[in-house]
Amino acid sequence: FFENFAAKHNITQPSDWRNITYKQIADEGAGPLLKYHSSLIDALKAVYPEHEWNADTVRAHAPKNYWKDIKNQRKFFDDLAKRHGIADPGDWRNITYSLVVQEGGLSILQQYSSFSAALQSLYPEYEGKLSSIRTCVPKYYWNDEENQRKFFDSFARENNINHPKDWSNVTYQQIVNAGGASILKRYTSLSVALQTIYPHYDWNSIHVRTRRTKGYWDHTTNQRQFFDKFAKKHNISSPSDWSAVTYNQIVKEGGGAILRQYSSLVSALETIYPEYEWNTTSRDHSPRNYWKDRNNQRKFFDDFANKYDIKQPSDWGGLYRQLVKEGGGSILQQY
Repeated sequence: FFENFAAKHNITQPSDWRNITYKQIADEGAGPLLKYHSSLIDALKAVYPEHEWNADTVRAHAPKNYWKDIKNQRKFFDDLAKRHGIADPGDWRNITYSLVVQEGGLSILQQYSSFSAALQSLYPEYEGKLSSIRTCVPKYYWNDEENQRKFFDSFARENNINHPKDWSNVTYQQIVNAGGASILKRYTSLSVALQTIYPHYDWNSIHVRTRRTKGYWDHTTNQRQFFDKFAKKHNISSPSDWSAVTYNQIVKEGGGAILRQYSSLVSALETIYPEYEWNTTSRDHSPRNYWKDRNNQRKFFDDFANKYDIKQPSDWGGLYRQLVKEGGGSILQQY
């Protein structure tokens, strides 16, 4: 068949096949023949083993959706392994992303978050043996939102994420470990990345774990935004409603970095919502042994001093009751 095709199209040397497409071969009756090969180049290698073939001299087109079939993907990598002498899982560390692309595997790789993810999916029997596989992609590859979307789609499949709310169980570090650091660097948080990549979802009602940029929680505006969301989620509509909220609740919902900047929850609320009058009806819980730390004690007294305009030692006279009222009882009991 190939000799007849070559004669008909004046193909006299291997490089002449560069102008021939997979579809041309199929249209002339070789469809059933090509199904036995992962690509046109593989077919030519099998038919003409005496020639040197590579992806630069032959088009490697396949039928529509051909590469969506796991069996075809596996065959491509099996053939690649044979050509490059890959005998065990560890040998894949010598294969680069670019080499797979050069050999005609781009359509496969685009369906996975990384080269490593593709191998792990296609060779499940190698579980735990592919950790050292290269995960490089072409320069500027992650600038394309479509590629970012493919990464997150692949991550979702691999981690059984079937609904937007399932992302609430995913951490920033998990995305990094899966090879998504280059994507996350383009966003201020995982939450922002998801909102950009999946704009059709309503993310306002979904809590996504975030790792903020350095110094993010130092700004009162960001602290207030966190507490506003917390209040909305827990139906807190007035200052007195905060009396039912514990320190640990705030920590569990991601507010630990904020609370560490204050001597107590009350102190945080007073700073973040200065327009309200606060008192000890709002819980003043702190982590266990928190007040045994001299640094935390000092911070409490510094905050107290700032609030009551205490400038010199003599100004502290007669303030014991006020210190207790402001939440300093646990400190005073130690002296």
